[in-house]
Amino acid sequence: MGSGSSKKSVAQAPTSSIKGNEKKSSDVGQSKTVSGPVSPQPALHHSTTPVLQTRTVELQTPVTRGMLQRQKSKEMLLRSSTMSVEERLNEIKAKLKKIDDINAKLMQNQTVSAPYLALHGNVNIECPSSAKIVRIFTSSTFTDTTNERNYLMEHAYPQLKSFCQQLGYEFQVVDMRWGIRDEATDDQMGMELCLKELRLCQKLSTGPNFVTLLSHKYGYTAFPRTIEAEEFEKLASNMESQEALILCKKWYHRDDNAVPPVYILDAISIHLPDFLSKDEERRKVAKNTWWKESELMQRALEETSMKIFEDATARKYVMSITEAEITMGLLSTENKDKHCIWLKRTITDIEKEPSSVLLSRYTECMGQEEKLKKVKNLLQTLKEEKMEKSLPSDRILSYKIHWTKNGITIEEKEHREYLQKMNNDFVSKMTAMIKTAVEERSQKEDPLMDEVYRHIRFCQTKIYSFYGQEESIKIIEQYIDSTATLPLVIYGQSGCGKTSIMAMGAKVAYDHLKGKALVVLRFLGTTPETTSVKALLKSVTMQIKKIYAVTIPVPEVFSELVEDFHTTLRYARASKPLILFFDSLDQLDTGNNARQLAWLPKKLPNYVKIIISTLPDENYECLPVLRNRISDTTKFHEVPTLPDKDVSGIIDKLLSVNKRTLTKEQKGVIQKAFLKCPLALFLKLSFDEALRWKSFTKKEELVLQSSVRESINALFQRLEVLHGKLFVSRSLGYLTIARMGITESELEDVLSCDDEVLNDVYMYWTPPVRRLPPLLLVRLKTDLEQYLVDRGADGARVLFWYHRQFIEAAQERYASDQNINSELHAALADFFAGSWANGRKKPFKDKNGEKSEDRHVSQQPLKFENFFNLRKLNNLPYHRIKAGHSDLLKKECLANFDFLVSKLQATGFWNVNDDFLLAKKLLPKDETIEIIHETLQISQKALYYDPCQLPSQMLCRMETNPKSEEFLRQCKACPFPYLIPDKNILLRPGGQLMYSLAVHKGEVHTVDVTVDGQIAVTAGEDENVCLWDTAHGKYILKFECKGVASARFCCGDKYLVCEEKKFFTIREVQTGLTKTSIRFQELSPWTLVGTQKGQLVSFAGNSVSIYDLIDGSTISTLKSQEKFENPSQVTGSVNYAACSCGDSYSHSFALLDVKNKTFLYTHRAFPVRYDDDGDEDYIDIDCIVITPNEKYLIFSNLFDNDIHIMDIKLRKEIKVIEGNKENFLQDFKVTLDGKFLFCFDSSVLKIFDLETYKQTECLEHPVNITAVCSPDLKTVVTIAEDGNLRVWNRNRVEHETQAKTKALADKLTSFLPMPNPRYILGSATRDKENTKFFIFIYDIIKKEIVREANTEMNALLTLLGGNHAIMTVRDQDGFSNAYVIKLESMTPVTKLQGKIVRASDLLVFNNDKEAITVTKGRKHLKIFDIQSGKVSTIIKAGQTERIDKLEMNAQGFILVARCETLMLVFNLKKRQFLYKIDVKKLGSGYTGITSLITPDDKCILFDINKVPEGAPKKKSTEVSYIVSWDVEKNEKLADLLDIEYYRKYETTDNVQGLATSMDTARLLDNDTAIISDDDFIMRHYDIKTGKLLKRFEGMHTTGLEMHATPQIKRFVTYGCWSEEDAFRLWDKSLMSCLASFKLDQSVTKLQLTKDGRYIVAYSKHAFGIVTWHLINGDDQGMPNYPEEFPNKNPVDLDLSVLDAVEYDTNDPDTDPEEEDEDDEIEDDADSKDEKII
Repeated sequence: MGSGSSKKSVAQAPTSSIKGNEKKSSDVGQSKTVSGPVSPQPALHHSTTPVLQTRTVELQTPVTRGMLQRQKSKEMLLRSSTMSVEERLNEIKAKLKKIDDINAKLMQNQTVSAPYLALHGNVNIECPSSAKIVRIFTSSTFTDTTNERNYLMEHAYPQLKSFCQQLGYEFQVVDMRWGIRDEATDDQMGMELCLKELRLCQKLSTGPNFVTLLSHKYGYTAFPRTIEAEEFEKLASNMESQEALILCKKWYHRDDNAVPPVYILDAISIHLPDFLSKDEERRKVAKNTWWKESELMQRALEETSMKIFEDATARKYVMSITEAEITMGLLSTENKDKHCIWLKRTITDIEKEPSSVLLSRYTECMGQEEKLKKVKNLLQTLKEEKMEKSLPSDRILSYKIHWTKNGITIEEKEHREYLQKMNNDFVSKMTAMIKTAVEERSQKEDPLMDEVYRHIRFCQTKIYSFYGQEESIKIIEQYIDSTATLPLVIYGQSGCGKTSIMAMGAKVAYDHLKGKALVVLRFLGTTPETTSVKALLKSVTMQIKKIYAVTIPVPEVFSELVEDFHTTLRYARASKPLILFFDSLDQLDTGNNARQLAWLPKKLPNYVKIIISTLPDENYECLPVLRNRISDTTKFHEVPTLPDKDVSGIIDKLLSVNKRTLTKEQKGVIQKAFLKCPLALFLKLSFDEALRWKSFTKKEELVLQSSVRESINALFQRLEVLHGKLFVSRSLGYLTIARMGITESELEDVLSCDDEVLNDVYMYWTPPVRRLPPLLLVRLKTDLEQYLVDRGADGARVLFWYHRQFIEAAQERYASDQNINSELHAALADFFAGSWANGRKKPFKDKNGEKSEDRHVSQQPLKFENFFNLRKLNNLPYHRIKAGHSDLLKKECLANFDFLVSKLQATGFWNVNDDFLLAKKLLPKDETIEIIHETLQISQKALYYDPCQLPSQMLCRMETNPKSEEFLRQCKACPFPYLIPDKNILLRPGGQLMYSLAVHKGEVHTVDVTVDGQIAVTAGEDENVCLWDTAHGKYILKFECKGVASARFCCGDKYLVCEEKKFFTIREVQTGLTKTSIRFQELSPWTLVGTQKGQLVSFAGNSVSIYDLIDGSTISTLKSQEKFENPSQVTGSVNYAACSCGDSYSHSFALLDVKNKTFLYTHRAFPVRYDDDGDEDYIDIDCIVITPNEKYLIFSNLFDNDIHIMDIKLRKEIKVIEGNKENFLQDFKVTLDGKFLFCFDSSVLKIFDLETYKQTECLEHPVNITAVCSPDLKTVVTIAEDGNLRVWNRNRVEHETQAKTKALADKLTSFLPMPNPRYILGSATRDKENTKFFIFIYDIIKKEIVREANTEMNALLTLLGGNHAIMTVRDQDGFSNAYVIKLESMTPVTKLQGKIVRASDLLVFNNDKEAITVTKGRKHLKIFDIQSGKVSTIIKAGQTERIDKLEMNAQGFILVARCETLMLVFNLKKRQFLYKIDVKKLGSGYTGITSLITPDDKCILFDINKVPEGAPKKKSTEVSYIVSWDVEKNEKLADLLDIEYYRKYETTDNVQGLATSMDTARLLDNDTAIISDDDFIMRHYDIKTGKLLKRFEGMHTTGLEMHATPQIKRFVTYGCWSEEDAFRLWDKSLMSCLASFKLDQSVTKLQLTKDGRYIVAYSKHAFGIVTWHLINGDDQGMPNYPEEFPNKNPVDLDLSVLDAVEYDTNDPDTDPEEEDEDDEIEDDADSKDEKII
């Protein structure tokens, strides 16, 4: 989508290079405030006010009210857009220049912060960690702290892991002493790995990162693995012990490949192969030999170094590993109180114990006295002089215990209590430190900065050893300096070095422009925010806006986000150009059609450059798309093969970075191997292997592979030898098959449950806690870290392969065997299911027999405290399916209510749908999965609206049977409130309706299907075109299409023709890419013709054009004597096109022979008709279609709906199928075989047999159809007013999928909940002809009518207490008579005196003793005494305007009479007119929508229309809003208006035309009210002050009905338009939504019963009165309502007995009569019900 594609986008600036002429620049940007000279104010975030439902699809459909709403929105937009984007952008130039000046000075003064530099793209800075992890390094002296470490491992760490999970953090423990096996010590890397992991803990961990258990033991002193050659040789020449010297020369060898040269310690197994022997005795001998020789060498090195070196140099030969860890982790760190803990255990009597082997495990006590004394001194100094003085006392947890004959043992009570206390203290201290650290971080947390830092860190890993590729870097430099307005594309096969080039290109760009440019870099797929295009654009746009100090929020809707991204690019200017790097476009997921790149600008604004990279493979889509979009071939650069000189240079650079060199011979081996596979990845793999070569490595060991795959396999094989084949196989197998990656802690947990791995690891010893030793995974990750990447998945940072070749190689090596693959998936599934969490012991079998132990793995709840467990929700079903676990899949996921509702809430419908589709694809057919999936499919829109409707939808739609009963039982046991109706009013699965898909946001214009019926295409008001898989009910593709009005398949279904504004665009079905375009006259009728619909015919005025859709050429343009105007009916076939025509009416059609390019004839479709005045009555052609065999043309009109079938060649009608004037036939279509004609009539699809000319069957819809298509009437696709795309399978046997009950009535007039909540009083018409009327009482407990009386006229009812009502009926004079009816007997009691002008304005008050209405002339008020029926009082106000409406509350005495411009206020208790309110003085007019009176009669609420106070500009928009009025003081209290949002809509690009104009208002009590506004937000206000208490977002329409009374603790809102058609039940005290219910079909008269327990409504669609009850509310169970109206037979209500009595004698109402022409009983019904409520 180009940046100029929106009316609201900035106009295209003149083309210029980044270094272009500044005089031609459009230096634009936007800023309101700058919070400081360095860091611009961040972009505003969206409102944090409560959102009703976040996962919803806003739909609008073509109903009359929807059209009015959209028209209103457009008008609001026009009024609010008085200042263009260009004007506003130019307005802020001065501000931006000031910012530039400030920043320039700061740069000169070198006071720029790291965040500032990072935002600008400086990759030379040091970035803080963004990982959300608590990672602690545990330092101990091994043998003396075994009990403590095991106790912590078993008790403390699981608690801390769970605590961190609740905060959204990972928890890891690095205990390098635990579970060390011989292989781990063989390579002598122990100390290096310890310190490396400690540094990583300090770098990554939030809060604590170091725990020491130092006690009485100083620890083992390990001599260095490497010693610089000069130092070693000095040591050797001064070493006194010849035996030690011989050993040192045996074990150390000089490596001149190191820079500087070093002596390196050999692996133990080189000289002692039995060290790794599987024979226990041989291994024991080798170990003893090593310890003797190593101790001798260590002592000699220590003594010699102390003699010849200064203390600092000698210390590394003296200091223990433990002290080295403490020095780095505690003594040398800052903020020790935030990061460190010392668990200090003192054994009070240990010094008194005699030396023994047992004691030596806890303190140094054996050996030379001098050495022991020295060690004691070192330990004392470390503890007392260093640790105790540097660490705060509250971070030292001290404990004193006594020695026992068994040392420290948990069997000893004192020691057991000590361990328990230590554990509890440790957990308490750690949780406090973690909580504090997380809170501090959250206050500083900036997700945008985290994202920027992540990409800079990744960039740094790629450029640290970059060398060569000068041609590619030069091309990037030249592009940056050029005047190009197209992106630059870097492409090449996987492994060629694209990412390294992009990384270096970003650095060069920043350095080349001397930091003046904003360089935005994103390495796609390496973070959660770069795997989806929506998240990518959001973060990039936010970064650009932050730099340019733009405070306009970033939109959430994708199409708006794309447009905002394009507009934001225009903030670039000469003084601060913008360069974007997007690496690996192929890494984007396919959501929002990301790889079709419609989001990427086709043409770039001034001072903007975009460099992108991608793989060339067609299956990744990107490069073919780019070639289609960018015609300039110079903007494509294929990464060239590395030249020989670059290979040598790269090797030298890598060697320099790694402080290594190679012999000439060794270099030659690499260069020779590279000739076989000239890829950067291969060179990297080969070099990593060569890094292991020493200068003394034998020639026969200098072996490299000949391909990337062979090199990877060689690497894997080496790791298997080094770390153990089974351990490596499983570790990398789990990593490879994991869905989108696995976290480090997850992998450790999974391996800890893999007993084959553990049995192999624990071959020679039994661990105290059965878990994988952390060191093993640390070592493996260290050897692979250059080929792994931390990326985002499910909100976590996961490990995964960076290169695809590694994925493929690992998949083939470790997971290609189906049985192994299933086992791996099963293990991952068990982990995510939490099968062995929460203390559940996992059984296993080892050499000692069968056992079971707790593995202490992470718990896996569906939801943590504040967020869902996305890892479980997304991974558990995937791995159960892949493992083939059908039963567990149902039990845990797809037939598990808690799982489904959690995933719907967390991820939305489509992710749940994908789980079902994958299960149905890979697993045997299962009835339970089938029925749940089908039910979910037809409930889709409801679940979009509110996932918490799952129990309601499932229980209402699914039948109970053995396959569904367990799932339905879970639904009933749902823990949260939900609504259940007393009748089955929702469509059930199993019929011909297969899917009901929520399609577009807004109206759906058209639908079409392919010839085979497998794919449907829809075009919507949201300017998107969507493709759908009709067989599986699955979304395929969506692309944006500006101003699209329709989309149809053409050219053999390979392409789509999309009607846009003034253009037809021909697009590829697979990609949505535009192949060609055709300009045409807007709104012209058109149709497809030719073989496989390869041509298009457009009718415009007096001309017709025929186009070729393959190349877009014009085949022919014809002139016609007929005039074709829109709207016209048009149809086409292979050889013909027909279009309705006429001067003013489309009464004829012209038939075009496409092949011969001639008009055959114009045919008058219908004979001339004349109206009652004798004038000619023209009848339009409303439907027309040509049969596929081109033999017949069929047409119809909406006047009589007769179907005319005409022989085309004979030009003669051969048959007329008689229609029905009550019908409304639309959209004629004929099946491809020509046997059936189908069309729709309102909500019914009708099918006609063209052989018998009979209607054969019909297909009913819950709402009106707007379009239908089908190739064969087997698969039928329809769209309807509710915006749903429905897919029907007519091969399925239709059965009863919905309750069919005899309709209670055709139309309800009155519908009144009675004081006894079990009863409803109503009046209705029985038939469509309005000839039969009745009143009734409905019992909601019995679910039937218990009282019924037939009436001669339609009646409007007003309740009087519990047993009487006023029935108002209209007489022949146009006025109404009112009768008091006794409900128990359904007999009249009395008649009110005189005439009632308007039935809805008859109100009762004074405890139902009196009634009031307007006088006959509508100038005054008259009050009736109900008992006598006589008029007791006439009250006059003296105004000249007639009274339009009366308002009062039933419990009060204050009445408001609304006139055209006045509001008259009366006190009925005093029979007194109080005053008038002149509305014109308050606003520009009076809309007359709302007036409300509080229950205490102290306040009136009414609406006015004006520009509010505090409007941001002179020409601000008028809005309608509520004013509260003090009755006693006769003065305004407050304006109930959201002025903040009003100002926002007035001052921003309000492209949606949103406004704060009120739509509906209701009182909640004496002090508060709720108001629904035209911006789809409901607001809660304080009436007295006007304070906005709360916003409720998420409404789908502004057509919101509200039902609220102060006496009931709940209220209901009903989105009654077809776009929403759902209601919500609210709790007043909490002001929260308790539950919602989405309807298939609209209801009327929706209200609450008097006790607020039930929602009642009338459904015309054969259901009658429906009652909903809140399940799991605070009023459970059916109340014990008394039965006041036992069943009685219907009666006829005879009013003649009262009509015979002269009730009008001496009628005091002398006001001259004035009949209201618009006053009808039916029209008054709704407003009357509202009054009564």
